[in-house]
Amino acid sequence: MSALKTLWHRLLAKLLEILLAEAGVTVLSELPATSNPPQIDILLLRREGDHWTEEQQARLPDGVRDRTAGHHLLECKLTESVTEQSFQQALTYDYLYRQSQQLAAAEVQTYIVSARTPLTGRLTEWGYTVEQPGVYVSTLPLLHNVVLLVLNELRNTPHNDYFRLFASRQQVRQSAFATFWRTPLAKWPAALWAVLFALQKAYELEGAETKMDVTLESLLAMGEEMRKQVIASAAPEERLAGLGPEERLAGLGPEERLAGLEPEERLAGLGPEEIEQLLAHNEQLRKEAIAHAQPEERLAGLGPAELLALMKQIEAYLQNQQAAPDNPRDDTKPQ
Repeated sequence: MSALKTLWHRLLAKLLEILLAEAGVTVLSELPATSNPPQIDILLLRREGDHWTEEQQARLPDGVRDRTAGHHLLECKLTESVTEQSFQQALTYDYLYRQSQQLAAAEVQTYIVSARTPLTGRLTEWGYTVEQPGVYVSTLPLLHNVVLLVLNELRNTPHNDYFRLFASRQQVRQSAFATFWRTPLAKWPAALWAVLFALQKAYELEGAETKMDVTLESLLAMGEEMRKQVIASAAPEERLAGLGPEERLAGLGPEERLAGLEPEERLAGLGPEEIEQLLAHNEQLRKEAIAHAQPEERLAGLGPAELLALMKQIEAYLQNQQAAPDNPRDDTKPQ
């Protein structure tokens, strides 16, 4: 399963792409720092405006959401430890990207995203101190512009969960997954759920011995199939949770929209003319149903008194028919 090692940051990029696109943030993966390699793992690019909006910040993790640069470069170390070479790569990407895009230093913020927790001694050597849980900044001038994000230590809050899904500690990952599994299905688009299930499948496959050719596309396909299975097995109220009234009723016909409602709920908001039309329509439907019903179906549900009254009506009708004179003969017709 060595192929999975090259897919973790692509799964993170796909998750961020779906999550942030509708909030006006462009997410690019494996972006060349110049016209030639090396490649930046993930780039978060603010589309417009001179500041990040509240909606955008609500989907960015600690350390990123607190900084104003319009370009965020993420060098991801999700399967390996942070080393001096990691910082050399990050600094190289930072410099080359700014040069190729003609950007000032303040317009670009670079990060190393580490799934593993670096040793305290190494952090001290690199001059890194805690800014907030999971977010480290260096006092060394050379590394001051490279923020270190340690996913195992990020706060347990919803805006951090997208990154905590990739932490090396299983307990942290499970906590982040649990938050999503408690979320109504309708809150996020189907594509995001497919990525979440694909990520869960990737963890299952990570330690398994298999000859399966694992690619990002095959993982996403498995995630989409798992999503469909969850939808199919979900109770109706789970499928509808989180949807507004209009979304719940979209695509339903009039009868389907009214099904299960109490009489007063069906009539709520209707004017006198609308109620009169509805009653006339229901009466017509009732007559049609009776006309096509079998005799036993017409009598079903009637009590003894109702049956007796009906029998008297039938008896009176038959007597009237017998007492009626024959139709007079038309003498104008030839004999």
